[in-house]
Amino acid sequence: MAKYLNNYFPNCTRQSTPLGRAYKDPTDDSENPFLALSVTTILGIVVAKGASFDLWLKKEGRHADVIRDYKANLGTVVHILCEDLYNNKEITLKQINDRMSQHLTYQNIVEGGGFNAIQRTVRLYLESFMKFASDNEFITWETELQLFDKKVPYAGTVDWIGKFNGEPSILDIKTGTEVETHDLQLVAYGLLHNYMFPKNKIKKLYTLYIKSGYRKAPTYKLSEVSWDLADTWRNVLKVGLNMHGKKGRWQFAKKFEPRSKFKLKGAK
Repeated sequence: MAKYLNNYFPNCTRQSTPLGRAYKDPTDDSENPFLALSVTTILGIVVAKGASFDLWLKKEGRHADVIRDYKANLGTVVHILCEDLYNNKEITLKQINDRMSQHLTYQNIVEGGGFNAIQRTVRLYLESFMKFASDNEFITWETELQLFDKKVPYAGTVDWIGKFNGEPSILDIKTGTEVETHDLQLVAYGLLHNYMFPKNKIKKLYTLYIKSGYRKAPTYKLSEVSWDLADTWRNVLKVGLNMHGKKGRWQFAKKFEPRSKFKLKGAK
């Protein structure tokens, strides 16, 4: 781990809100604690997913949520295993099976064509990741690093941070298709990191798209993200706060609180 991260222990926990996932200080027991929405939540609120997503929803209809959940949970399995590889752990079939059992539901397994079919898909993703690793030089400082600061209204978890081909970098792994919001996500992470650690700034941002659909040999796509998107991210954040915030803090609708006593009127 980089020296400047040795003393950084992010004191935050994830919490569900009416707007989506947020991060908070677990020691803040006040009635109105500071909540920083996750970058992906903000992007989901402000940025439309596009025409292709709308067409996909129309095509899949009521089955869309099943596909979405399967892909999300499959992505979780692959991310965890890649994190293990980053940290120099050996991955065996037993570990793959264990991760799948932990994170995939019965419905996920049916959607993916059965346990063995999904296991092969996971292994294909890992071969893609191994190809990427063999083509590049990197020194891991930290994986799954939570970035949170009480002065910033957004937070997030970085897949990987370290030296990539000699440059301090942040890298995010994706198992799905490319969308524009991925670049904004990386820029948001980079800006937050550099705000928190101004003497140890990240220079490069990358999105790694690993593949499972290749036929002859493992492939991947490494996309460098431009810092020129910084103003676009700031505008997205501003729009989100204008929609659901006040004075730089997110505002949440009050939850319905059930009563403590129940009795039907006129019941005999």
